Amino acid sequence: MTANKETKTFLTYKGKPMIRRGNKIYYGSFDEKYIIEFTIDSTRKVGNLEISKEVTIALKDTGRMDKDAVKTAHREGLYKAIDIAEFWLRDALGEV
Repeated sequence: MTANKETKTFLTYKGKPMIRRGNKIYYGSFDEKYIIEFTIDSTRKVGNLEISKEVTIALKDTGRMDKDAVKTAHREGLYKAIDIAEFWLRDALGEV
């Protein structure tokens, strides 16, 4: 008997996965020491789409996800949030 393994593909940015759950987006791998957690604080309607308006960025230790973030910031829009978060994550993981 062969078990079927479901293969999941994630959206990636610069080689790291981005996973959305409700108003949160996780950027990075939970197998690494740090991950970025974006929280969409508010949105605005553009046509039929909901676009992020305010975003909280949190650099978190994957071993202590329930604890306070290592770093936090707020940005207007997801694009600006991703820009700083990508640098934070690379720096924390020693990839800079």
